[in-house]
Amino acid sequence: MYELLQAGPCSYYMDCPSKVGFIVLGKEVCLVDTGGDKDAGKKALRRAQEMGWRVKLVLNTHSHADHIGGNHLVQQRTGAPIYAPGIEAAFVRWPVLEPATAWGGCPPKGLRGKFWMAQPSEVLPAGEAPLPQGVELLRLDGHAPAHMAVKAPDGVWFVGDAVIGETTLQKYHISFLYDIGEFLRSLDVLEALEGTAFVPSHAPVVSDIRPLVQANRAACEQVAANILEICRAPHTDDEVLKALFDGYGLVLDMHQYAICGATVRSHFAYLEEKGLLAHEVCENRLMWRTV
Repeated sequence: MYELLQAGPCSYYMDCPSKVGFIVLGKEVCLVDTGGDKDAGKKALRRAQEMGWRVKLVLNTHSHADHIGGNHLVQQRTGAPIYAPGIEAAFVRWPVLEPATAWGGCPPKGLRGKFWMAQPSEVLPAGEAPLPQGVELLRLDGHAPAHMAVKAPDGVWFVGDAVIGETTLQKYHISFLYDIGEFLRSLDVLEALEGTAFVPSHAPVVSDIRPLVQANRAACEQVAANILEICRAPHTDDEVLKALFDGYGLVLDMHQYAICGATVRSHFAYLEEKGLLAHEVCENRLMWRTV
């Protein structure tokens, strides 16, 4: 754990719960994400120091705390600028926005720990990043409101959470998704990408990303199909969430309530836009039913 592994001639990653990417540019290095907390940030800097690399800049694929947890420490120790895509920059600057968005209001104490909220850091829009030659950014939204992949000059793609590992999909079934339509469109884009290797944050490095894309698409579509089946009779969002968890044999806790509850509501929005689901208010309860 936390060892530095090579994915390509100039691409490395630190093997940890949320991978940190290293794009080597001579004696300088560009970090892709900074891990889940300050300890991950410390270890990333130690790996860079051991290799004789100076951190030039940080590119955050998105703003979830397990990807930006080391930002504050890395920025304090190196002065390196940090860049994030679109609205994610606001979430990096004001981390309370993450649990507030999932919860739909001021988050309770249980959603204000480091799993949800990294330390704030100064951040700039990804579009303003002085990208080294051969480094490319590609928007793959859906998992988060704005999400990007980073391509290294050697053809290695750091894809963040654009896809989730099959082990995680099989264990939890419902992955954290902000926008279902954008997520599915991003999967189509990712499936067509050419690269020498693909580095997901929570799955093994692969040379062919297509099987993992297909697994993520199938899991997402299965959740949607299950929701439509459950909503043949009108249900509230909490009732749908309970039915899904019962069906998958999962146990709900506060974190899963926020993560999976937000994802289920994203499915409601997507299915309603598709004309497959409709909402109604009955006896002061918002209900969802299959059309």
